[in-house]
Amino acid sequence: MQGFGIGALNHNMEDGDKINAGYNAPSPGSTPENAINISSGVTVTAKMPARFIAAPWMLDAKSQLGMRETTGNNDGPDVVKYLKTVGLKPGAKSYWCGAFVNWTMNQAGINGRPENPDRALNWRNFGLSLNKPAYGSVGTLKRKGGGHVGFLVANDQDRPGWVIMLGGNQSDAVMYNSFPLRIMQFNYPTGYIPSYNLSSLSGIRKEIRMQ
Repeated sequence: MQGFGIGALNHNMEDGDKINAGYNAPSPGSTPENAINISSGVTVTAKMPARFIAAPWMLDAKSQLGMRETTGNNDGPDVVKYLKTVGLKPGAKSYWCGAFVNWTMNQAGINGRPENPDRALNWRNFGLSLNKPAYGSVGTLKRKGGGHVGFLVANDQDRPGWVIMLGGNQSDAVMYNSFPLRIMQFNYPTGYIPSYNLSSLSGIRKEIRMQ
């Protein structure tokens, strides 16, 4: 309810899975098990530590794309599972963008989450503060009456200076929306290597309060 965004994305788009992770890390859509070709022609499989994979928690975040509230009142089985991780129950005042980020990090086993993670702006105390956006970084912004939080995915190809976030409680759903970069802060889990090599997406609508 009163979600942060109106935009809809064709969730069959592959762009979100084509983001270049940089430093020869596997793409965000791959698993930690990676085949390595040896010069002799022999192929072996090696397990790459999660900290070297570009934002491994994004696999969990993207798995929730399209999840929606049931009645538009911050409710429904998916919203309930997010809210449960922050000790809240569904209802008119249970805004769940922070709960979605917390659920995602919990699923991925990321530690060091902030106190009261249901409050969007508390994620500004999470991990390391970045001076520019990185793929999978936790993006926060202030708005009238509070804030919003989600995961940075890409640059907005249609609007220079805007970025695409994957977040919860955006039009009562988990979806992509576009936000102005100038008002955002980005944080990243301690011990993981951020990738600043972002792709660009087009056709993503602005968040409603940014119209």
